[in-house]
Amino acid sequence: MSAESEQVGFRLLKKTYEVGCPPDQRKSLDEAIKFLKAQVQKVHDADATAGIDRVAVITALNLSHEYLRLSKGMPDHLLERIDALSARVQKALDRVEEANLT
Repeated sequence: MSAESEQVGFRLLKKTYEVGCPPDQRKSLDEAIKFLKAQVQKVHDADATAGIDRVAVITALNLSHEYLRLSKGMPDHLLERIDALSARVQKALDRVEEANLT
């Protein structure tokens, strides 16, 4: 994490996560977190017995499908923004996986 980043914490399905974020992108990250929480909750509500890994994978597949569907004809600057947010989500999921392995 660079000196220009701040740690942002959030809860998702009873677990706490922290990601680094440049201050000028905080609002976008907060929106992404809110959206992700809603998507994860939908998957969790559909199968309350599923583990966090399965919920994360199904959510990622749903979001990937929607991204691909919407990206056809989308301006490059929006695709780049979505890619950046997706990379943040992936980093958060990687940290979760690492924490679960230790």
